Amino acid sequence: MDRNERDSARMGRLCRGFFAVVILLISSAGCSGAPGSSHAPDDAAVNARAGRRSGYQAALLELGRRYGVELQWKGGPYHYSYSWGGGTARDAAEAEIERFAPILIDELSLYPPGFFKKLGFKRILLARDLLLRQEGVEQDVSGYIFGPDLLLSVSFNEKVNHPDKQRRCIHHLIWHQVDGIGGTMWTDPEWVALNPAGFEYGKLTRGGIHDRTSETGLLSAEYPGFLNRYGTGNVPDDKADLFAYLMVIHYWVLERAAKDPYLQAKVKMIMSRLAGFDPGMDASFWARVHAVRRDVAPYFKR
Repeated sequence: MDRNERDSARMGRLCRGFFAVVILLISSAGCSGAPGSSHAPDDAAVNARAGRRSGYQAALLELGRRYGVELQWKGGPYHYSYSWGGGTARDAAEAEIERFAPILIDELSLYPPGFFKKLGFKRILLARDLLLRQEGVEQDVSGYIFGPDLLLSVSFNEKVNHPDKQRRCIHHLIWHQVDGIGGTMWTDPEWVALNPAGFEYGKLTRGGIHDRTSETGLLSAEYPGFLNRYGTGNVPDDKADLFAYLMVIHYWVLERAAKDPYLQAKVKMIMSRLAGFDPGMDASFWARVHAVRRDVAPYFKR
């Protein structure tokens, strides 16, 4: 077992231990006190709440320590202002952070330990009600990059911010950062050349904040070279969304790409660029990702 695998196993044990403690404490609390009693909460109930808080907080702090990035979930409200727009968010409730913590831990733990230092993120901020203003449009979003801050919205919203989309959003934003560092975000003739002849971005959707339909990011077989309509909107989102799906349902994307030569070429280019960005993104990295067998049903059009 290499170091990455040992670290991943350690993180897994920490999370499993956290939830085991929570379950034990909740079970104990449920057996205490008389129904309908009006006295103050008993010690077991207080300990259960404290155990949940200390459990997810310890897991998040360990995640940040491992990747060399500050994990923060208090300190809002947050305000970002730029010439192109900006964004706002506020502190999330404790229960929202607790619910989101295992999602974030699952997804970030897939990456090699030195990866986030290369990305240049200083903080990962967990907040709620993230509103992005861009080109005169304001919209709820699941996450955004503001300078050295990766801000993720943990509030639940069936249309914008359900858990399946939150998983994708984490990886989507990570790819944007890789792309930006590489100088290929918007101008990428090598990538564009992989599309079917005559294809033009932006005809079906502009993507990004301009795409307001809830199902545009879900899987579809309608567009050769693309997993969904959202990817047809612009070059950066095409790459970022394909990478996000590679991270959350890797095995399925490979099966789909085997039937679509345009998509297969894009998958190969993403893997090649990542290997050049970080040597830890090698075959063993993709084997770990491939081993995560998530249900693909939530990602299809309903």
